[in-house]
Amino acid sequence: MKNYQKRIGAKAQWDVATESGEIVCAVMAPTRQGKHFSHAARALLSRHWFTPRVMYSDTWPNQLEFWNQVSDGTVEG
Repeated sequence: MKNYQKRIGAKAQWDVATESGEIVCAVMAPTRQGKHFSHAARALLSRHWFTPRVMYSDTWPNQLEFWNQVSDGTVEG
């Protein structure tokens, strides 16, 4: 994110990794609010091959309601 934040005005990054450490999705956003990356989260969760069991965040349980709504309550924090 350090390489892009000034150029595009990003203040936060949301990314998703697999068990093997591969990055599946990365989003640069102006804030940490769910509304700025919810489209990417919903698109990723709609993939039939993507079935997450756990969501990790350094601010958990912030946005717990958002994640329960997006994942139909199937993702554990």
